[in-house]
Amino acid sequence: MIKNSNIFKILSILLKFYQILRKTSVLRLKNKYKRLIMDEKEKITIQTYNNYALNFSNTIAKLTNYDKTYDDLLKLIQNNSNCLDLACGPANISSYLKKNKPELKITGIDLSIEMLKIAKQNVPDGVFINEDFRNITFQENTFDLVIFGFGLPYISLENFEIILSKIKWILKKDGLLYLSFMEGDKNRFEKTSFSANDLIYIFYHPKDKVELLLKNNNFKIINNYQLDYLEKNGDISKDLIYLSKR
Repeated sequence: MIKNSNIFKILSILLKFYQILRKTSVLRLKNKYKRLIMDEKEKITIQTYNNYALNFSNTIAKLTNYDKTYDDLLKLIQNNSNCLDLACGPANISSYLKKNKPELKITGIDLSIEMLKIAKQNVPDGVFINEDFRNITFQENTFDLVIFGFGLPYISLENFEIILSKIKWILKKDGLLYLSFMEGDKNRFEKTSFSANDLIYIFYHPKDKVELLLKNNNFKIINNYQLDYLEKNGDISKDLIYLSKR
């Protein structure tokens, strides 16, 4: 027979476990529906992209450095996959995929109206939405693929954690996440090769912290790549790309 004292101990442990589980579930639910508001640095960055959208599209977006990662991604998706392109810019990644798999369904989100005009030209049958990608509100299990190509350099890791929980929510089981960013631990305003003297605020992120967030959200890394990129000032930044499965 179990003594009363042991019963109380068991009940106490179960209660603590329930409280932890409830707190975690509430936090995840809040993250799914939490809306984030742009600060002044982000507004300056979006204005720069509006001013130089065409220049970006004709230069950075045409780089072939990442084609190998796109080709590997193409091997993993079906012809009629439903794809969400976050911070899509001129839809350079989506259009690359679409040229190889014309039946792909593309939805793109970006805050730069000028970028979206070019995106619509590049993927005429795509659906493009002028919205903050941090505030996505799609239904659960909507997409087969989420593309987050160099959107991470414009947000903090704290914001990425919120977005990642939303991405997990809208991805189907075994859905894929394409993620790319620059490795580092600094954040600052920078001049770029396409924006003359106008500035963009950039976040560099540590590899281990990004990988931990992926792991904590139950994403399995299928493949990863590291590419060197020569900056305008002669510095070399490390671009990291991850293909992950939900």
